[in-house]
Amino acid sequence: MQHNILFVSRRNSIRSILAEQLINQIGQEEFKGFSAGISPLGQPHPLSLDILDRNGLETEGLRSKGIEDFTHAESPKMDFIFSLSESEHETRNLSPNWPGHPLTTHWSIADPTVITGNEVNKVINFRYVFKELRTRIEIFVSLPIATLDKLKLKNELINIERTCQNEVFFNSTLAMNNRSQAG
Repeated sequence: MQHNILFVSRRNSIRSILAEQLINQIGQEEFKGFSAGISPLGQPHPLSLDILDRNGLETEGLRSKGIEDFTHAESPKMDFIFSLSESEHETRNLSPNWPGHPLTTHWSIADPTVITGNEVNKVINFRYVFKELRTRIEIFVSLPIATLDKLKLKNELINIERTCQNEVFFNSTLAMNNRSQAG
């Protein structure tokens, strides 16, 4: 059985686009990824397309979509909806009355565009976000979904958030310390 997953972010130009393509590659036949934004920009961020391309992921035909694209009767029925933003507050009210009552969760993922700096720093920020999403999605697709009830599955998704937040914070702090010591 294939599970449909919708990744939602604010603008659907970075985080949700990256997650959509990652789940389609990593999850292959078991998962089908989609992405949407609360206020979509209309096109993916150029650095999103670059990092997808550099990692051998499909970029052809990607576009920024709104959540309303997934609320029509003819829209694919979602099994999971992941909100991807810095804070759950940003996407708390994103859920219309989704058909089928999909399992929803929040993964706190930083927006790589809010950090100022030169082009190298911007690319580094995009790579951190890509790596963080890849780690979470790899853990997610390894879960024995068919054997878990909804409550246990929801707890596993929360555990992924907690585990990865700690790991990414440690790794990004370490990298920032190494850069400042090298400079």
